[in-house]
Amino acid sequence: MDVNFAYTDAAPVLPVVFEQVWGEKPGGGLVANPTYDIKPSTAVGLDAGALKPIKAYRLVKAVAADDTTIEIAKGSGVAVGDKIAHGTLAVACTAADTTTNADKDVVTVTLGVVIANKTVLYQAAAASVAAVAEVKAGYYDAEAEDDGALLVVAADAGAGEVLLTTVQASYQGIKIIAADDYVTLVAEGVAGVAGVPATPIYTPLYLTGANVIVYAGKGDQAVKLVNGANVRKETVEAAPEVLALMSNINPV
Repeated sequence: MDVNFAYTDAAPVLPVVFEQVWGEKPGGGLVANPTYDIKPSTAVGLDAGALKPIKAYRLVKAVAADDTTIEIAKGSGVAVGDKIAHGTLAVACTAADTTTNADKDVVTVTLGVVIANKTVLYQAAAASVAAVAEVKAGYYDAEAEDDGALLVVAADAGAGEVLLTTVQASYQGIKIIAADDYVTLVAEGVAGVAGVPATPIYTPLYLTGANVIVYAGKGDQAVKLVNGANVRKETVEAAPEVLALMSNINPV
């Protein structure tokens, strides 16, 4: 008979990330109510005064230019609507299968470029341009919060709006466009150049500390916050584009 017994799984074995740490925020800080388990060396930044993670999506298979899905390591927290970015290109994912495979997640997103296996992609603030190598001039799907987004209306277009008939005449998206959708007008160019270049969803300030895992569903979580370190580029839970914005974090 078990008396006052509660079973707790052993903490997962994590790869070495930090080669040397020489700077930490005194007392650490709080990551605001995370929705997924955050691994050590995850980049965090401020959102309305609260620290939140910048998701990192590590490829487990190389990406071809015409791929409509990517395969990433488990535990990234990927969710439908995430803007997945590489370089200056960011595209919203439309589906995420996190249950079929025990060793990977399959994410529906068309990035339109070749990317090597094991590359870490990052969570962007907004989609950049259409997910094709060459962008045709016209109207592309957008979300209300995207820069330059226009509300499609059936008549009497005002500021920040565009007529449905105007959109239909040069629509380059992938759905049947209708009133109350949002679009953005894109000039002809190369993906990742036309429109707004991708940037991380938050400006990275710290990496979560070497021996801390932040557990989802437990409210705000206290963490070590590292702002000066040498990190292993093969295992760090942040994309190169994110690390490049952190002057005292050096991938080695």
